[in-house]
Amino acid sequence: MDVLDRVANALVGSRGKTFCDACLASGLILDRHQQVQQVTAALADSASFQRGFGKCSACGCERIVIGTH
Repeated sequence: MDVLDRVANALVGSRGKTFCDACLASGLILDRHQQVQQVTAALADSASFQRGFGKCSACGCERIVIGTH
């Protein structure tokens, strides 16, 4: 399973929650935060995901987050 699939599956499995790239990288045990950022930017082009400024459900910080519709 590639990084895109892992991130998408994690988000779908956490429907209703939003996550920042850093928490996604940490939760999925991915070393490269930049790789997650590229994946979440690509997923944001999909109708199933929404990316924008908000509160991360994991760390509670206000930053760019992504979640499912």
